[in-house]
Amino acid sequence: MISIFVSHLTWMIYLSDVLILATAYP
Repeated sequence: MISIFVSHLTWMIYLSDVLILATAYP
């Protein structure tokens, strides 16, 4: 259960990172 939460958390961080890069470099 904890590993699923951790993997989901890292996935959300990855998605937000991609969004930040996409907005920084259009």
